[in-house]
Order: sequence, then C-alpha cells, then structure tokens
Amino acid sequence: MNMKNLRVTVMGLGLHGGGAAAARFCVSRGAKVTVTDLRDAATLESSLDSLQDLDIRYVLGEHRREDFTDCDLIVKNPAVPRNAPLLRLALEQGVAVETDISLFLRNLKAMEEDLRKGGDSAHAQVVGITGTKGKSSTTSALHHALRTAGVTSFMGGNITISPLLFLDDIRSALEHHAAEFHTLSGPGSRRTDPRRHPWVVLELSSFQIGDLHLVGESGSGNLFSHGMHWPDWGILTNIFVDHQDYYGNMESYVADKRSLFSPMNTTSWSIIGNAGEWTPGFLSAAGGNTVDAADEGVQAASLLPEKLLVPGEHQTENLKLTALLLEKAGFAREEIPGLLVNFPGVEHRLQFLGELGMESSGMRCRVYNDSAATIPEACLAAVEAFNSPVFLLCGGSDKGLDPGPIISAMNKAEKSFLLEGSGSVEISKLIHSSMGGTPANPVSYSSMEAAVQAAVQAMQEFSSDHPGSDPESGPVLLLSPGCASFGMFLNEFHRGRQFIAAVEHLKNFIPVPQGPA
Repeated sequence: MNMKNLRVTVMGLGLHGGGAAAARFCVSRGAKVTVTDLRDAATLESSLDSLQDLDIRYVLGEHRREDFTDCDLIVKNPAVPRNAPLLRLALEQGVAVETDISLFLRNLKAMEEDLRKGGDSAHAQVVGITGTKGKSSTTSALHHALRTAGVTSFMGGNITISPLLFLDDIRSALEHHAAEFHTLSGPGSRRTDPRRHPWVVLELSSFQIGDLHLVGESGSGNLFSHGMHWPDWGILTNIFVDHQDYYGNMESYVADKRSLFSPMNTTSWSIIGNAGEWTPGFLSAAGGNTVDAADEGVQAASLLPEKLLVPGEHQTENLKLTALLLEKAGFAREEIPGLLVNFPGVEHRLQFLGELGMESSGMRCRVYNDSAATIPEACLAAVEAFNSPVFLLCGGSDKGLDPGPIISAMNKAEKSFLLEGSGSVEISKLIHSSMGGTPANPVSYSSMEAAVQAAVQAMQEFSSDHPGSDPESGPVLLLSPGCASFGMFLNEFHRGRQFIAAVEHLKNFIPVPQGPA
C-alpha cells in the first residue's frame, strides 16, 4: 500500500507497541509522520527509544488542533476514547482514521489480491479472539498448537505485538505456501489440511474491535481502495463486567465485542464461550457457522490432554475453546491433545516463576505472576486455581467494578496484601464495614518490593507453624491484582515485571528453567 508523502498523525504513541509499530510502518511506506501523545517524553521513553532511527516529528504532553485537521490520515491508539474532541473534529472534516489493526487487515487484503493476480491462491487464515478474560491465554495456546503442528503461524494484537511488525513475513509465507500447494481452493473456503496456508492469530480488545467500525465511518474509503481481510475465525472466551469507566454500560461493551462476529461470512466459524445472558445474542449475530461451547463441553474436554501445565479451571476452559477451533479447522481429534500438552501459559497470566525455599521448614513455595488479572473475577479465579494456601497480592486502581470477587478471593486466601490505589481504598472500606467498624485489614503497601517482603515473611511464619506439611504442597505466592495498574505502575506489564524483579532478589528463589526460544 502506497503512502508516499501522506501526512499522518499517530494519535497516542502508548507503551504497548502498537503506536510505535504504526509510526514505523507509515514511515517505511513513505509517509510524513507526526506522533502526538498527552504523556511526556520521560513516560514514553521506551517507545521513543524504539523509533530514534526514524525521521518523525513529535508533539508530546499535548495535542494540537492543526495536527488533526491539517493531515491526510490519523492512526488512533486503542486507548484514545472515540469521543475525543479532536478525533471527532477530524472525522467531521472527513479525515481518514485507521488503527494498527485496520492497517494490517487492509494491507493483508491488498497483498493477497496482488498475489492472486499472478494466479496464486493466496489466503491467510485470520483468527480474531476476544472476551473479558482469557484472551491472551487462548491466543497463545492456539498459536502454540499451530506451531507445534508445523503450521506457519503469526501472533499479535492486544497481546502487545502489533501485526504490522510481521506483515512482510506473511507475504513471504503466502508466496511459499502458494508455490508448495498450487492446487488450493479459493480464498475463504475451508481446507481439509490446515497446514496448507499461514495463520494469523489476533487477540482483539473491545476497543480494537470497535475502532475497526470507526474506521468505516471515516474518510479512509476515499484514501485506500482496499477493504480489510476480516477474520475467518472467531473465538469469544467469556463476558464479565469490565471497562465500565470507558463504556458506562454493559450494552455498549458487549456490542463492541459482538461486532467482531457479525461481518463473518458463510465459510467462517465462531466459537462462543460463556457469555452468560449475552450468549444468545452472540450466537444469533454471528455470520457463518457457530459453536456454542457450553453445548460441546464433553466433546471439548475429550480433546485435551490428561494433564495440563497451566493450573485452574478457567485455563482449562480457554484450552477447550482452542481445541474446538482446531477440530473445526481440520486437525484430527487424536492429534489435538498432543498439540496442547506442553502449552506453558503466558507471561503475566498465572505465569509460573519458580519456587522459594522456606528456611524455617524446608517447605517450597511456588510463585505465580498473574498481573494481567485486571478485573475482580480474574483475581478470584486465580485463587481458586490452587488447592494450597495462597498468599495473595491484590488491589490497585479502581475501574468502577464491583470489588466483591476480590474480597471473596481474600477470604479464600491464607493472607492478603493490598497494593496502594483507589481500588484498594474501596476494598478496605468494604472490609472495614463488614467487620463492624474494627480496624480494616490487610495493610496497603506503597511499593511492590514492600508487599512481596511482607508476604514472604508471612509465609515463613506459616511454614514454621506447619512443620509436618508436605513440601510439595507448600504455600503459593500469587500476584493477582483484580484491579487496574495505573498510579503505581505504567501498565499491568510493568506491574508484573516489578513483581518478577522483587521475587528474583529474594534469597532461596529458584527460577523455573527456561526452555529454548
């Protein structure tokens, strides 16, 4: 796609990689790029460092009207509200708006059409995975299974990998597959051999999906002749209350999620997980073929290996959804368990870090990083994943959600430690009122290091009081906040890295052996 001399404004550089990837992509296609973000250079240092070799104009700490009205294209960061005044002004004036995801899907379609002019049957199989919880785990599990099966697979999206980074690699993969399997049927059809084409597995947030439809409202149709390669496959993991600070009501949140599935065609498949009262709406709105995972529970369980490396019923549910898609894609039922048996889980999502020796008893404590648990239900699910005593680090910033599940998780845990933040204040108030005015417990900590040290001290005391316990069933140190990270941390990944750093500095910590990259 030619972008030579287009005036492009990247609205929101961000820290997750999408803004930086979009800026680099546009520069590589000949555009004149301005990057603007309300945050300052110090906060954005890591993203700015990744672009220092490029000729880019920066406007940081503010947005300027002229950067949105005197440009040809705006590339919007998902975190930017769709009702942002300068964005709405640009839309009213007919300025084209894209995102890194829409640019990827648009360029993928253009690439496939270009290759088909030469007689190739070029078509990548694109999977869109969304939901409130389990998006990253399901995305990573499917990518892992495909690669284990020898399939050419690419993974990106909300999982902090912009698909623009591997767009050129997909072209090479399409050319290779077209040459190797020249008898492929036409694009979009179900193939009997899923290895005959490259796959792209995208984790998509509600913001990213909604933005794909916003693109259609902008002037992009006048700027670009190609549409988007909409996902051929879709998975909805589940629906819980989330992002009400952004949406204001569940209907709007669910509508964005649901809009991933409605444009799918008759050869597409949508796997719909537990959406509660919203499930019928997803099933009826989805284009193409649908699978209600609740009706396929027994069959899906039979596709899993007897033992999984990742703990918890919620992780099992994620792998069931993965297995159902693999079966619909054409993998043999007897092959699927072997594709999932060695799935190790995902960084910051019940990530097993290693073991910590308890000096007082010889007991071993397992350490898990679940920093990506940003809603209360995820915190509760993480605690319930273990049969051992849990020492829980939770709390943080408020997202306008009911903290009840966090309090339930704290009640189930052996002991809990709160990270400072507005959400923790609300949790403490509720605990205080439920205790009839007695002093609220637990204590809030102003640093990750202090919270970890307090938790380890409590575990030492616990192990001293239980000297006869089986060393293999020792306590679990778990970071599963159930709250947003802003305030103490830049994002949930920064929070997770702070936890990892604090744990790695502990005496007697033995990290999990790392396999080959």
